[in-house]
Formats: sequence, structure tokens, C-alpha cells
Amino acid sequence: MSIGSTPLKFRVKIDPERCMNCGRCLENCSYGVYRMEDDKIRINSRNCVACHRCIAFCPRDAIEIEEKPNDYRSHPVWTRDVRESVFNQAKTGKIILSGMGNAKPYPVIFDHLVLDACQVTNPSIDPLREPMELRTDIGKKPS
Repeated sequence: MSIGSTPLKFRVKIDPERCMNCGRCLENCSYGVYRMEDDKIRINSRNCVACHRCIAFCPRDAIEIEEKPNDYRSHPVWTRDVRESVFNQAKTGKIILSGMGNAKPYPVIFDHLVLDACQVTNPSIDPLREPMELRTDIGKKPS
């Protein structure tokens, strides 16, 4: 499934004056950003994660990576990180977990439910807390 309406995280550019089509960027990119087509190197910036491996291996410094070339319309709750988290969850079916010591604030997506590890262990880590169970129904509402 592809979501084409999300803004690029990074834009990759190759300076045609400096590039000698050696193909080192193709060989060293694990994310499929580069491909050879008609004896020219073509770019798919959507795959770029800005690992800078291509920049390190380019002998002529012909590659440039620009961060956030386009962005979402500003919104107080639906920030770029929150939207990308929702898109990521929808695309992969996985939820990104964050633990103690996370530098980012907890994301406000659908509710403000935050569970600590001691709240979901059985038996509970803290004997003063009551044990609890957490059940999440995924899919259709049970009949």
C-alpha cells in the first residue's frame, strides 16, 4: 500500500556537472533510492532515510540531501511527527512504542492513555497496585 500524499522527508539531488555515473551510490544504498536508467542515475527520494552512506561513498561530492523540502500545513495537535506516526501505523499495522527516557513528549493521537510497565505485568510489580488486564479488540466490533 502506498500513501502518495505524504510530504517527502528528504529530497535527494545529484549535481549533473559533478556526477560521473560511477554507480557507487547504487551499490551502497540499502533503501533503493538510486537506479540506473538510460545510462543515467535516477532518484526515488521517497525511499531515502538520510543515512548519508551515498554521500560518504560519492567520490565527487555530487549528492545533496535536503531535509523536509515540503511540510504539512501547521496544526497545534496534528504535528508532522503525529501524522507520520499515524500513517506509519496504518501502513505497517504496527504501533511505535516509547518508553521511559524518551526525549519526545507522548503523542496525542486518539486519547491520553499511557500505560506504565508495572500496570501491565501479572503479577503486578508494585504490590500496592491492583492487577489489571488489558484487552484490545482489533478488527470488527465483536457481536
